[in-house]
Amino acid sequence: MVRRMSDVHGASIPRARAARAAERKPRARWRERGQLTLLATLALLLAACSDPACPDGTVRDPSAPEGSAARCLEADAGPDAPDTSPDAPPPDAGPCNGLCAPDLCLDDTCVECSPTTPCTEGVCTAEGACVTCTQDAHCTSPDAARCDLDTNECAPCEASPECEGVTAGDRPLGICDDGTCVECVPGEHGPCGAGRLCNGQTRGCEEAEAGSRAECQRCIADAECIEGTVCVSPGQYGETGHFCLPRREEFCARPFVAVANEQTSIDGATVDYCRHRNTSCAGFNHFSSAVPGCMTATDGAVVGGVAPGDGSCGLPGTTDNTRCRVGGAGARCTYQCSSSDDCREGHTCTMGVASFCSL
Repeated sequence: MVRRMSDVHGASIPRARAARAAERKPRARWRERGQLTLLATLALLLAACSDPACPDGTVRDPSAPEGSAARCLEADAGPDAPDTSPDAPPPDAGPCNGLCAPDLCLDDTCVECSPTTPCTEGVCTAEGACVTCTQDAHCTSPDAARCDLDTNECAPCEASPECEGVTAGDRPLGICDDGTCVECVPGEHGPCGAGRLCNGQTRGCEEAEAGSRAECQRCIADAECIEGTVCVSPGQYGETGHFCLPRREEFCARPFVAVANEQTSIDGATVDYCRHRNTSCAGFNHFSSAVPGCMTATDGAVVGGVAPGDGSCGLPGTTDNTRCRVGGAGARCTYQCSSSDDCREGHTCTMGVASFCSL
């Protein structure tokens, strides 16, 4: 049987199409597999970035087998950044974090002073505090020569060694007397040396001779008065100072016939002594003497009971009962009397309207 050419050609067309389709099917399957692999990889990466099983700051390990428990790794944030949170400690700035000079940093605490940075005032303690004193040598005031170690303040002395180094000018004040550093103690004249006595008022040594002061003469110590007298302050008629006056024995003799009981001497002794009853020691010492203003007969000329020179004798004015009266070649001082017992030996009280010891 003979086929027509057109029939043969028409039958070959479907077969060619089928062959080309068969060639395209493997290539499509490979493309589908590649796409699936890429999608799986992307899914794993996405899971590693957002896996809720990993805490903040970590990521899922993408190399872990599929289906296994999540394994978390620290996220690589690059180089470490400084902690800037409010509670973060400051960066190391040196001793005491740079809040003070290195030599003022002690046990991580800033202090006031150090061996290389002394105090502006006071002295530095081992703890770095500025205080007034740490030893007695830092206290040089006579009334505060001891260093109180409880307060590191200077306080009154309690013993003589605390007064070492305390002076008044060129005078050493090495004795503690009732809280004060002094040169000497009343009644104790040894530290003063020869020819000097301790002044009972100032507690300082002065040139003076023992037993050299008579009645109503000024004195600085009991020892300076003649035997039988003591250095006291009678304070009569406004007179100030200390004078040698007789100690009272059984009675007081002329011209000091007034008694002063239980008085304190300049050295601190309790004594009974005798004093004048009508005048001061200045008036007593001027008796029968010519002084400026009471020297000539004119000075002692009495007019109306008053003489020009009356205020020149004894204390200024006439408060201590002194008067200027003519006597001998000119005028002399005297004082009022109640009896001859008020006058020195050899003189009498001239009784009258105004009685005075005779010149």
